[in-house]
Amino acid sequence: MSEKIRQTRIGFWTFRVAADYRQALEKHSRELDLGAQDVHMIATLHRLGPSSLVELARELATPHPSIVRQVDTLETRGLAFRAPHPVDRRVKVVSLTPEGTRLLPRIREMFDAVHLQAAEGIGEDELDQLRLALEKVHRNLSARDHMPSSPEAALATLNPRQES
Repeated sequence: MSEKIRQTRIGFWTFRVAADYRQALEKHSRELDLGAQDVHMIATLHRLGPSSLVELARELATPHPSIVRQVDTLETRGLAFRAPHPVDRRVKVVSLTPEGTRLLPRIREMFDAVHLQAAEGIGEDELDQLRLALEKVHRNLSARDHMPSSPEAALATLNPRQES
């Protein structure tokens, strides 16, 4: 391993930044009496639409039992519900309730606030380089067959739908 690679400490900074991001989102999500994972789950359900527990676990890179607990919490709060799959009754499909959907503008504001805090003092070119580098790291390490949707696409779907 080259000394330059060792000095960049990609793993250290990736874990550190991920923890910092979660902590910042956790702080904002308390305004809705939710956790950061709950907010992320709501945003993901909105982006993907009705999804199986397996699909959610794969998309969120979270173990299946943790996804089940999260969905249980969201159901208890009236923000999501499970229904049988239309073709395979063994599979449960998770969807947002109207109340869960109503939280999307606030969730968008939370993600925007965390992004602005994280990007403070960083120029647009640097942010583009960072994003490209992180996408490459993800592709290099990802064992999955697909890349998740871009963060921009995910956040764009959080905007309330405008009817013409």
